[in-house]
Amino acid sequence: MTGTHDQPPAPTSTTGAGGFVVRALSDTSEADWAAATRVDALAFGYVPDADYLDRFLRPQYDLGRFTGVFDPALGDLMVGLGGIQSRSLTFPGRGPSPVAAVTWVAVRPDQQRRGALRHVMTHQLHADGIEPIAVLTASEAGIYGRFGYGLATNRTRREITTPARLRPGTVTDPVLEMPRAEAMPLMRAIHDRVRPVAVGYLDRTDAVWEHLLSEHPFAAAGRPARRFVLHPDGYLSFRVADSFGDGGPDSKLTVGEICAATPAARASLWRHVLSYPLVRTVQVPLAGVDEPLIDLLDDPRALSTAVSDHVWVRLVRLTDAIDRRTYSATARVTVAVTDRFCPWNDGVFALDLDADGGRAHQVDDEPEIRCDIADLGSAFLGGTRIARLATAGRVTGDPAAIGRLDAAMATPLRPFTPEGF
Repeated sequence: MTGTHDQPPAPTSTTGAGGFVVRALSDTSEADWAAATRVDALAFGYVPDADYLDRFLRPQYDLGRFTGVFDPALGDLMVGLGGIQSRSLTFPGRGPSPVAAVTWVAVRPDQQRRGALRHVMTHQLHADGIEPIAVLTASEAGIYGRFGYGLATNRTRREITTPARLRPGTVTDPVLEMPRAEAMPLMRAIHDRVRPVAVGYLDRTDAVWEHLLSEHPFAAAGRPARRFVLHPDGYLSFRVADSFGDGGPDSKLTVGEICAATPAARASLWRHVLSYPLVRTVQVPLAGVDEPLIDLLDDPRALSTAVSDHVWVRLVRLTDAIDRRTYSATARVTVAVTDRFCPWNDGVFALDLDADGGRAHQVDDEPEIRCDIADLGSAFLGGTRIARLATAGRVTGDPAAIGRLDAAMATPLRPFTPEGF
């Protein structure tokens, strides 16, 4: 049962407030692709490189899942757009399941505050009816909460001052640096082993891998070449910028990704990072909150950490989304959900949650808990606790019911997505 409101299909083209025409782009239209790249470049302040965009970005996308906002008064100029990648994300207990990975959300700087973003977010991104869950990484963190997205995973930025070493007795194995061509198939195989049990991981197509590891001059932006180190159960990608100062060597190593299927693989790869010759600073721009580096270091003060937002989750259809994961405790709670943009989610729902999955149906009962759909999105991967949201006043109601829901949605480790999109 989905309640009193059924989700309508998204129209292929509409005329919205402000006289905008809102429509899906065409995957065969060079004009649509050119207009989309122009809007994105203007919004993000870069000079587009046609070769890079055509070789490494366009192959990832079906432009038919992009929404453009056009202004007839400006000669049908595209003023805003947003797209969806069809990806699979790993959920607690269930493994990978399809999600709408929202990307390329942009509005021309000279057309802001006219409602184009609202048209994009409410036209195709929430209403096309394909995936019950949407996810995104935000360029600006204050934008998407009002559209029902909840902050579900955090990212950390780590910096290590060397020399630093692992704790005595840490078990490590030999590792081997390899050229990209040899490393790529091995890395893909390891990622495929890790992803089904690593909550928050996304699948990677050939096009995604090529983009993530591209050394195209536009993507490299003058940085040193990416290098690769392999363990039978893990891999490391990194760059080293060599430098010598008055005091001697002062090189910097930047970790691109560490993916490990076992503790020994993880420790072995970190040992390689920390023992790299002539390096005085190690930077990790993107790491999970529960990446156990601090637990591996002999001196934890060698590590500094900054935390920021990463993946935002939108439950587009609550009744379908709720069974995309399993739950850590059995709970039955009634929740009054507020959803300004998806009326089929707005109402009181009975949530039945257990180790086999979840069920949700609309009821006429008095709710035990009240929250916004964004709050359920925040908690859905286990990275944000319902109890913490309650202390912030975002989730309200009976403390016992809040405790039951919190226990059910919590996970042993917090989720992490080792890429932006």
